[in-house]
Amino acid sequence: MLSNVQSSRYFFYFLFFSFTLSLSSCNDDDDDDDDAPPVATPATVDFGAAYSIVQGETNPGGIELPVLAGDSVLIRVAYSGCNPGHEFEFETRLLSSTRAEIWLKKTTEDESCAAFFTSDESFRVPFDVLAREDIFLLGPDYYSVNLR
Repeated sequence: MLSNVQSSRYFFYFLFFSFTLSLSSCNDDDDDDDDAPPVATPATVDFGAAYSIVQGETNPGGIELPVLAGDSVLIRVAYSGCNPGHEFEFETRLLSSTRAEIWLKKTTEDESCAAFFTSDESFRVPFDVLAREDIFLLGPDYYSVNLR
């Protein structure tokens, strides 16, 4: 017959090996992450000065923005400042063979004026990004939309 100490020891070993076995069955394969939506955070994406992406409005041509049109992306942005005409840089990142992220970096510094502006921005999308099945537009405040 087993003593209480031996029983406790065997029970501990059983728990340890069960836990170890369950951990070894976990799969940390990065290819499974293709279905997960991207997460845009200030730590991973530099959006520059403050702005937001306006979704669901149409441009003068009647196209709902944002949209991937041919080899260009059309985006309506909103920001505050003293004058319109703030500048943006177009940034891209390839995530996998099927996914890419695009975003704008506002290069005009924040201004202390309270006027509010919107502008329609258009950028050519590089071929290596266009070749991806999923192209996610990222924006400040955890904005993310698949343009395809």
